[in-house]
Amino acid sequence: YGGAGGQSSSTDTVGAVYGTPAPPLYAGSGGGSGTNAEYDGGRGGGLVWIETTGAVYVAGMITANGMRPSTEIAGGCTNGGGGSGGGIYINCGSFSQSTGSWLKANGGSGNSFSSGASGSGGGGGGRIALVITDTTQSVQVYFQYQGGDGYEDGQAGTESIALMRRLKI
Repeated sequence: YGGAGGQSSSTDTVGAVYGTPAPPLYAGSGGGSGTNAEYDGGRGGGLVWIETTGAVYVAGMITANGMRPSTEIAGGCTNGGGGSGGGIYINCGSFSQSTGSWLKANGGSGNSFSSGASGSGGGGGGRIALVITDTTQSVQVYFQYQGGDGYEDGQAGTESIALMRRLKI
């Protein structure tokens, strides 16, 4: 979604980047299927959209992470690729987080066989955008949008933080 998916050992094709960094408008896409179509890729992350003129306080995690494939083949290995991270968009008057709180839109892990000689690609990272209309606020934000692990790791997604004034008309 925000970062390209990783390549598998059996193809030169990678998951394409799509959408815009701000605002993220899409959920993540599913990972590619394995060489045998019965081995589905992981599900893509969802889309979280929060808009308020008031305050947003995060005391925990807001996640839109891609998933690892669930179908297993011999040896407990999955053959499909990791799903891409989804999108998180927050537009608010003020924003704060408790210690240890995160906004996460990571790509799901693909799988490499124990020998590392073959496997599936990791999902690309998602997109996170934060718009804060209280321009006097000092903001510290903890977010993560990494690509998933795999035969080739997915690329990181994108983040965007904007301090804006609301216009009264």
